[in-house]
Amino acid sequence: RATEDLDVVVNSEWEGIDGFEYTCAMVVRAPFKHSQKTITNYAVYSKMSSAIRKFDYDAKTNTIEMVAEAGGYFVRSWIKVDDRYLDELHYEVVRGDMKGFKIKTTLWDKGTRTLLVMQGHLPSAKNIFPKALQFIAIPLSEMVLGVASRNFRSYIEGEYNKLKTAR
Repeated sequence: RATEDLDVVVNSEWEGIDGFEYTCAMVVRAPFKHSQKTITNYAVYSKMSSAIRKFDYDAKTNTIEMVAEAGGYFVRSWIKVDDRYLDELHYEVVRGDMKGFKIKTTLWDKGTRTLLVMQGHLPSAKNIFPKALQFIAIPLSEMVLGVASRNFRSYIEGEYNKLKTAR
């Protein structure tokens, strides 16, 4: 569906005894070079979602301090970034909420488009989330990840269209 219908496809599930994992795939209607450049421009992340309250990147330590809020829930995390490769980015929450959460983003050049696949894994997630939230965690995560991914894609495509129009 991601490549044929240009839909954002998200699948979340409990993994093992208490882990959580997700996969999200989407096609961005912008070339690889633009998509990759935007994804690694951490200064623009707060423009992509109103849920992001703070997103400060420290280039010396390759660490992001992020504060986000949605539906009354706040998250504050410090995320270590490994963006040395053009087609593969790695993020790991090293401090704060959801410590141990790892995300891998892979980009594929599809000519005038970019295929993005994000895979996340949080070990011991059931120890982090309250029981009431565990019940709705999977559908809620798929909804939140879907909305966030659509916002992310729209921002990248919008910036690309501005560049095309300015030429």
